[in-house]
Amino acid sequence: MKHYTAQDIAALSTKQYRKTALTLARPLTEEDYQERGGIVQTLEGPQSFDVGDFLCVGIANEEWPMSQETFKKDKEYFEDAEEPGFALYTTKGTKHATFVPEQFMVGDGNEPFTSKVDGGYIVYNDDPSEAWIVDKAIFENSYEEA
Repeated sequence: MKHYTAQDIAALSTKQYRKTALTLARPLTEEDYQERGGIVQTLEGPQSFDVGDFLCVGIANEEWPMSQETFKKDKEYFEDAEEPGFALYTTKGTKHATFVPEQFMVGDGNEPFTSKVDGGYIVYNDDPSEAWIVDKAIFENSYEEA
């Protein structure tokens, strides 16, 4: 399985995409931390979170944590959601993305993201060291080329 480091990702040919799907999100609480053991089970594997980070939910009901700092830079309030405590958010700006046809990993830290199925997108804002993986079907139904 190919493991892409930030250096590898920076060398990839990418296109600019805009996320068109809304993100459902709410702050993670101390109760969430206790119930989940500080872990959100994402499509790519377990990811840790801190109290005050955000629980994000995508179009396929997939969950992922996002730090407060990243959330404030990347998301903009759209409207309250029907689910108690949640709101809908748009995504600011464009993202760099490229399709990888085989199973792969990204990351340099303690928690690399792993692609669970063959094929997915490597996505990042401006810093390849902060790249993440988006499932192929979810990406193609959530993003459009800018």
